[in-house]
Amino acid sequence: MSFKLIYPVSLVALVLCLLLPLVSLGPIGGSSEAREAHIAQIIADTGDWVLPLRNGILPSKPPLYHWLVAGAAKLTGWAVTPGMARLPSALAAAIVLGLVCALAIFVGRHAPQHLRSQSFRLCLISSAVLFGSYGFAQLALDCRVDMTYALFVNAAVASVLFGLLSARGLNSWHWLFFFISAALAVLAKGPLGFVLPAVLVFCLCAVMLGTRKALLECFRPRWSWLACLLIAFPWYLLAWQRGSSAFLSRQLIFENILRLVGGEDVNSEPWWFYFPSILRTAFPWSLIFFVCSFERLRSWKNRRLLAETFGDYGRIKDALCLAVWVGLIVFSSASGKRHAYLAPLFPLMSLVVSLWILETWQFLSDSARLRMMRSIEFLLWTGLLLAVLLGVLPEILGLLDPLRGSAEFVRGWLMGESARLQLYAFIVSASFVGALRARGLVRLGLGCFAASGLMACLTGVGIGAKNMLKGFDRAGLVVMNRVPTSAKLTFIRQPRDEYFDPLMYYVRRPASTAELQKLVPVQGEYLVVQSQDLNELQARITANSLNLEKIADLNLLDDIGRGRTDRGYYLVILNQLTTTSPLNSNRDGSSELPDARILGRM
Repeated sequence: MSFKLIYPVSLVALVLCLLLPLVSLGPIGGSSEAREAHIAQIIADTGDWVLPLRNGILPSKPPLYHWLVAGAAKLTGWAVTPGMARLPSALAAAIVLGLVCALAIFVGRHAPQHLRSQSFRLCLISSAVLFGSYGFAQLALDCRVDMTYALFVNAAVASVLFGLLSARGLNSWHWLFFFISAALAVLAKGPLGFVLPAVLVFCLCAVMLGTRKALLECFRPRWSWLACLLIAFPWYLLAWQRGSSAFLSRQLIFENILRLVGGEDVNSEPWWFYFPSILRTAFPWSLIFFVCSFERLRSWKNRRLLAETFGDYGRIKDALCLAVWVGLIVFSSASGKRHAYLAPLFPLMSLVVSLWILETWQFLSDSARLRMMRSIEFLLWTGLLLAVLLGVLPEILGLLDPLRGSAEFVRGWLMGESARLQLYAFIVSASFVGALRARGLVRLGLGCFAASGLMACLTGVGIGAKNMLKGFDRAGLVVMNRVPTSAKLTFIRQPRDEYFDPLMYYVRRPASTAELQKLVPVQGEYLVVQSQDLNELQARITANSLNLEKIADLNLLDDIGRGRTDRGYYLVILNQLTTTSPLNSNRDGSSELPDARILGRM
């Protein structure tokens, strides 16, 4: 291994030591996390690695992420806990950061002479910018396919960019790594895993080589195309044989075509959705990126003069800026939009921003640099200390027990597997400190560590506290305790309804789903239903001489005050119609129910 590659590897270990203690900090609280974790759990339990059904529901994404989680669970013998489910995202985020650092070193070799010796500074700054972006740090602690997808998209782009920056130019090996990475991106999120890196790579080649050479280079027939087909196509063929038209309708038509052109169940947003999104999720670096883009646009008229002065360095910055903007345009052209879709663009944007910061830093005087560094360090370390004290210490001391006993959860986390992993990661990352001392960059390295640690703590503690307040884990425990194993359990939901997903993940027993309009009621059947559907459900089952009896109120968002959400959940059972009120009223006319907080207290 080259000595300079020790730095990216050490930074990967550093990021892991920040992320591993945080992935287990909170329960599953969102529908996206619940879907992926539930599918991985079903794979680990049933061994169905092709098309696992989640209570009869087809998966919405290809299975690469679920394979990673289920494979780790099989190898370790652990259950698919929230921490295990988020582990691939943390690992992918750390590898992406190492990839960006390696790219920064290569880009630094093409910088002007006064910046060429600053490649390691560029490596540190790019890592701090990338991990200091809220959107990236959030997805690194999230059980979703987006970070794994971003890893393989950026690996595909980096394989070509390394070839463009090397003295020998692009060769067949660079394209082979591109197609392998693109195929893995397809297995992570679908056909967009090939389309997006192909578009970004063409932008890089067009700027670095010229449009004509880029067309010849990108569309030249290659044997490495077969590698992409051999990796991605077999699963699609097996899944189509297993799921037939339902698989095509869900994964290919809905997830790719309808999300592009729009449809009834697509989360459609206006065309400008991603511009304020990237401004918020990458603040304040997004502001610097906009400044960099405007600066590159102004210098476009003098590109020939700049090319003679700076060589490939100016074209590299132009190529990176163009790739990010084209990626934004591609995402904006689709009807379906989500903030997480921007994950593949954060690494390229961090390179552009870090280049601008390093260039600006060179124009400052020594005294100005010292004052700025001291101010930044003071703010970062103060913020990090406050984040730890306000976020973790009250949990350990049990001061937040009224907020659903979350202190017990954190105590268990500190004394469990994550503590040992954290200690191991700190030992491994000791090489990072040694590398900093060897280069005399302790101050900059500690500042980058503080920025990353601050963002990790704020994001991890915030997400964990939010998910704890939602209480889906305790609601699932109530259902498990109240429903006999021999009874039939059904979730009443619409086909695209995602609000039941976290609860379905925590109800670790066989269950089915049904639409309210298509429900065939059976005596003794247990149902989980939303509050707004209760009256319609009662009217429907009355025609079958049945009545519903409420067992428990599963709406756990009422510790601070009731009425925080209009989506309450109830566990009910279907009995023979009697003179009892449909709402199971008490003698005084009230309709109090067993409280899930009492039934499900851990």
